[in-house]
Amino acid sequence: MNIIQDKEDEPFVEQENSDEDELEKFEDIRSSENNIPWPLSTGLINEEDDIEQFTVNSFEKHYVRFLLDLREGHVLPQSIIKSITNYFTAVLNILFKIIHHQATQSSNSLLIPLADIEKLILQIKTSMCNITKNEHQFSKRCEEHFGYVAPCEIKINDQGDCGYYVPIERSIKNLLNKPDVITYLIDNLNDNIVQTKRDPDLMLTYRDGTEAKDNSLLKLNPNVFLIQFYSDGIGVTNPIGPKKDEHKLTLYYFVLEDLPDVVRSMLQSIGLVGICCTKYLSLETNRIKYFEPIVNHLNHLQTTGLTVQSFNGQLHFVFSLLAGDNLAAHEIGGFQRNFNSGQFCRLCHISYEFRLTPLTDISFLPRRVTTHNMYVQQAVKSFNTKPVAGVVGESPLSHLIGFHPIKSLPNDLMHDFAEGTL
Repeated sequence: MNIIQDKEDEPFVEQENSDEDELEKFEDIRSSENNIPWPLSTGLINEEDDIEQFTVNSFEKHYVRFLLDLREGHVLPQSIIKSITNYFTAVLNILFKIIHHQATQSSNSLLIPLADIEKLILQIKTSMCNITKNEHQFSKRCEEHFGYVAPCEIKINDQGDCGYYVPIERSIKNLLNKPDVITYLIDNLNDNIVQTKRDPDLMLTYRDGTEAKDNSLLKLNPNVFLIQFYSDGIGVTNPIGPKKDEHKLTLYYFVLEDLPDVVRSMLQSIGLVGICCTKYLSLETNRIKYFEPIVNHLNHLQTTGLTVQSFNGQLHFVFSLLAGDNLAAHEIGGFQRNFNSGQFCRLCHISYEFRLTPLTDISFLPRRVTTHNMYVQQAVKSFNTKPVAGVVGESPLSHLIGFHPIKSLPNDLMHDFAEGTL
């Protein structure tokens, strides 16, 4: 009986061991899933150990990168970053005390005087504290070591309301200085030109369309790079504090249209141009003030070009289009922003009462540049009190080279399909 009992117990013990192994394995998997890996600067420092001579300045560079990883990866506020620096400086103090204690106990002569070690650690501590002293000092180090471009503040009224603009020349320079970006641009541009010459019916970019033929800068240099703008709105919420409502913001982006499709769709290829509260841009005067520096910088870029370290020569750029949903396009173009009355289309003169009439039974005149300019003058003379053929005023981009509300605001298929317009 005892032998039989032992034989019956053996598989039971094995079952218990297997259950414990499975539980331990499950805990390991669950703990690994809870750990969110974030690429801190340790790997980068190890890679650069053999190629970089470390100094206090290089230490500062790696420490700034470490803080950037903490801020962007874990969304830590500046106060927490400063506390981390205080802990690091305290650790360095303890480290020096340990070195001092070991040196006094040793009978061998020191290769490095303690005064020099103390001076070095003090210099490192001072550098660390200066980095996190305030937001300005931190941004200054990011600009020095990593090419950070600080946004410019644009005051749009006397009440102190403002928007922000990222200088597009600096953004394009940072993009083009990345490896192989200019090579991608030139190769893709040449490939598109070759394809359209073989088949004139192809339209791969803006330069292949009929409207591009009227662009004066494209006539002078057909091989310039195209800059396309995009506008969209977002909603942000502050979960704490007295004002917990959703705040709507309007953002403007740019992309180099001549990048290959695979590269152009990457997030790193899209640059931020500006950001502003949507309610501030509802007034025409605010829109004009906000876009004035953006238009001036973009016109300067189109007329003078750009030089970068990764290319020998002058690079030239031309504005092509601004994409966005219908509401954003009408706001930028100076058209009426309600679609339930009047001539609500920015492409033709269709009236709201005929919106459901099939095109086989009726036709509508397309909008023309000359007549549109006349409508703008009439709307301005009437102080924008009522729409004139769907036009309510002048576009804030009217002084931008290559822009016209009739030609530069195409339909955005993504929004049209998502919103049920098509």
